[in-house]
Amino acid sequence: MRTSWFEEDREFVHRKFPKRRFARLDDVVLLVSVIIVTFALKFFPFTHSFVSLLEISRDVWQRLFVWQLLTYAFVGQGFPDIWFVLEIIILYWIASTVKNRIGKYKFRKLIIYSALTGGVLATIISIIMFLLGFSLSYEFALMQGQRTILAILFTAFAAIFYEASVLLFFVIPIKARFFIPVLILILLMGFLRTKDLVGLCGVLAAMAYSFHFFRPKYAFPGFKRLRLLKRRKYTNRGFDKIN
Repeated sequence: MRTSWFEEDREFVHRKFPKRRFARLDDVVLLVSVIIVTFALKFFPFTHSFVSLLEISRDVWQRLFVWQLLTYAFVGQGFPDIWFVLEIIILYWIASTVKNRIGKYKFRKLIIYSALTGGVLATIISIIMFLLGFSLSYEFALMQGQRTILAILFTAFAAIFYEASVLLFFVIPIKARFFIPVLILILLMGFLRTKDLVGLCGVLAAMAYSFHFFRPKYAFPGFKRLRLLKRRKYTNRGFDKIN
């Protein structure tokens, strides 16, 4: 069948001037890049003050720096050594695994909501500690940077692959669900070293939301019960109106 002159011209235009397709930046690559860049900027005097504004502190409620409730999780922490490199490699692996499993939109929601939950609860604990007269030198230290993101993602990994076996250090097979008690043990060791109750509560809250994101009936059974009672109340109210 012979094509019309309009279709031939349109085909020529598309062949002569093809549409430009820009590659979208992967969420995991963006996450790791932001952490690396903010980590590097902390070592320069003219950028250190800017990066410090992104880390959560008492300024979040004393000076209303509300953006710190979220940005604290994306500021790289640590020393420029091999351990930071290992943390970044582990972060890229665990983030890629979780994102490929749940998709990019749920991945973004998981990171943002979990980090916000940890930041809000830590801020509330900080206010309570201040009103009680406690002064902590390492307040918010445990929850700064990629450590909170790692705790969120490892908790999500454990919730998704609950009964799967994983080779720890490529040698020891363990169930994925045991990642959560191991993370809590590591946090307790950090708490004994820093006495940072605020940061401990913040990371635990972020982990709890991450687990609730995939297994709500195990994390917060009371919330599910309240939702069911509320739904039943509105349903009964609708039937009463009909009758």
